[in-house]
Amino acid sequence: MKYVVVDVGCLECGEESSVLGIFTDRKKAEEIMKKCKEYQSEHWMGQHYFFIEEIKEENKLVNDYYKEKIKC
Repeated sequence: MKYVVVDVGCLECGEESSVLGIFTDRKKAEEIMKKCKEYQSEHWMGQHYFFIEEIKEENKLVNDYYKEKIKC
């Protein structure tokens, strides 16, 4: 299993979203997310949203909405 740590950027200030890292250990992903979230909060206070997405499959479109719409 892989875990992707994502920072959804700030709509208010226009800062971009970013993949912060891809990890094979969930606890490491959570630790990195927590540290990045704390740093962001202490230094620029934008409206970012951090989350971890669990990757169960690779090289395959897994979002049901898009699978239906683009037939992949």
